[in-house]
Amino acid sequence: MAESAASAIGRLFSDGPWVGFARGGDGYALAFGDRGGGMRVAPAPTRTELRDDLLAIAICFFDEAFADAPADLEATHAEIGEMLRWLVESEPDPASARLLHEAADAVDDGLPGDVVIARLAAAGGHETDAGAPAEPITRLTERYRRLQ
Repeated sequence: MAESAASAIGRLFSDGPWVGFARGGDGYALAFGDRGGGMRVAPAPTRTELRDDLLAIAICFFDEAFADAPADLEATHAEIGEMLRWLVESEPDPASARLLHEAADAVDDGLPGDVVIARLAAAGGHETDAGAPAEPITRLTERYRRLQ
């Protein structure tokens, strides 16, 4: 992913690496960064893996699962919405695209966080309690550890 711009949703660990996404000419990817300004993009082996990575980012954003994103990189609702619209446009499966579209609409419409989280979970084919996205947190933490 060349010419990447990053957005962070928070830090995985206290004073640790930030987690977020990077956007570039060829789309979006899961990204991690350190306090020194470095960034690593986590390659996704399949389209489904990439979708699940980005949905985990969006769920954790709306659940406020991580704290203290770097102020200069902090993701906004609009950026999350743009990422989700890209997922809709690049999704080959019509049923999945419809669910992703519903999640993107929920973000754009400013629906409550628990409603957005439920739609994001449904788009990923997962049912989850709106207040406890343990699976997305675990997914992002494990993806970071695999990069190390």
